[in-house]
Amino acid sequence: RSVWWLFFYIYTPQNAYATNTLNATSSPTRTHTRTGSYTRTATGTATPSRTRSRTSAVTTSRTATRTSTVTTSRTPTPIPTIQRNRMAGGHRVSFGIRANGIIQQNGSWALPCDAAACVNPPPPSGAFVSIAVNADHAVALTASGTVRAWGSSTYNKSAIPAGLNNVIAIAAGPYHSLALRANGTVVGWGRDPMNAYNQEVPPPTLTSVVAIAAGYTHSVAATADGTLVTWGDSGGTTPIGSGKVVALCAGDHFSAALTATGTVLAWGSNMFHQTDVPRGLSGVTAIACGSSHTIALKSDGTVVGWGTNQYGQISIPSELTNVIAIATGDDYSLALRADGSYVGWGRDYKDCLPTNIN
Repeated sequence: RSVWWLFFYIYTPQNAYATNTLNATSSPTRTHTRTGSYTRTATGTATPSRTRSRTSAVTTSRTATRTSTVTTSRTPTPIPTIQRNRMAGGHRVSFGIRANGIIQQNGSWALPCDAAACVNPPPPSGAFVSIAVNADHAVALTASGTVRAWGSSTYNKSAIPAGLNNVIAIAAGPYHSLALRANGTVVGWGRDPMNAYNQEVPPPTLTSVVAIAAGYTHSVAATADGTLVTWGDSGGTTPIGSGKVVALCAGDHFSAALTATGTVLAWGSNMFHQTDVPRGLSGVTAIACGSSHTIALKSDGTVVGWGTNQYGQISIPSELTNVIAIATGDDYSLALRADGSYVGWGRDYKDCLPTNIN
């Protein structure tokens, strides 16, 4: 899908970056890769126009600790890690979960929502532990393992299946949502506009899942034995024999996996070099996928990026060190440093910087 609570979506010039200080008091002990996306056309005289989809992904750590509401006795295969997400961003709006479990919205925009298919947000409470957002809908996980969704319900992406419970992780794409249950199974809902890819329908034999991610028109899961499973329009062949996977993220027709040994695998569309993982990359503790780029956090507190750099989204600031968490939007990247300050670069982020979400 933590001390880093949210990311954001707003315009900034190419290669620009800024910092914002947050008084962070919580420890980033959970992970969640969260994706969300929307389709837009980027035009300009400096770069050719192209249709892109927005993906948001957030990761804080690859060694998360399960909460007391989830026990191994509920799962046939013990799940050693849980991806959880304490911040998430949409189009010029972002959400974060405070240390007391209350969801806070940031930015001046609300989720775009057709009144005829709009679900109201949940009331403030202290029950939430993870959140996933894309362009126009949000999904949140409670400590008791139930799920809430709000925003646009077009394509039924906010229509949570009746009786869904015992959930330990969530993910959101532009047209569908996913939930990982404590028994290692995956539940999906929503559909793509053409109803052709079935990215919301997990394979019936899929079990013992430990991580999930939702992309533009595809989904990906990792099982306890290291098997990677992709369904929908994933854009490429899924790797075999990857070893134990501890985190996933997904973008516009591509996916990435972080292994227990600190290496990264990527597959799918490589139109913008988003699957060209830097040679020799190791010591990675977290990954985050944008629309067509990926960033990785290393154990030494530095950040590495690859993929498109059209808006400077992989132009890592040279002075960026002591990073403890990362996030991505469509065309931007975000890092949280150990001193509680945020650093952002790329396009469209500044309006949704956090104020105080302790």
